[in-house]
Amino acid sequence: MIERETVRRGEKVSFYFDAICPWTWITSRWLEEVAEKRALQIIWRSLSLVVLNNGAHALQTAYRGAGALSTDFLRMVEAMHADHRDDLVGPFYTAVGTRLHVENHEPNSDLLEAAATAAGVSEYLAAAGDDRWDDAVVASTAEALELGGPDTGSPILHLDGRPRGLHGPIVSPIPEGDNVTRLWDVVIAAMSMPDFYELKHGREGAPQIARQPARTSSRR
Repeated sequence: MIERETVRRGEKVSFYFDAICPWTWITSRWLEEVAEKRALQIIWRSLSLVVLNNGAHALQTAYRGAGALSTDFLRMVEAMHADHRDDLVGPFYTAVGTRLHVENHEPNSDLLEAAATAAGVSEYLAAAGDDRWDDAVVASTAEALELGGPDTGSPILHLDGRPRGLHGPIVSPIPEGDNVTRLWDVVIAAMSMPDFYELKHGREGAPQIARQPARTSSRR
């Protein structure tokens, strides 16, 4: 039986992500439910699909138009991280992801500005156009891959104190009920095994994103 006590209440879990990926969005909604049920603290970190693919032009067709949004969003994330305001990233991601993945808005600057206003982080919009933040995005992406291993992508999950992280979990639709914490216990058990690498069932169809309002909390 998987021991829940292996993860302490209040423990930090880092979530390396790119906001433009719909599969990552589903995983993030699951992780927020886990954090609420298990009293965990999520640290939201950059993982750029643009960097991984050596430029927006090389992204999968479904994501190519959102490359600029990814770049601008992650620059803002790094600016918040530099200010020790990681607590702002979650609400901002919720505001962006809801508009992009749930409401199907165009991935452009209007979406970013509306989301920043809704999340109370408009002062960080200047960072979106500042390429001086790109080195921080690249460094965070490299850190994610060091934890998640080669041939991985968004998202990468890492529990504080563990020697490595894992890519995923990739789920669709968002788990509900007891499956929320059941999946978490399985993920943590796998993360604790140094010789575990991969267990996979091929994806069948597009990601199933529930069309319901996501939680958006304003800046504290």
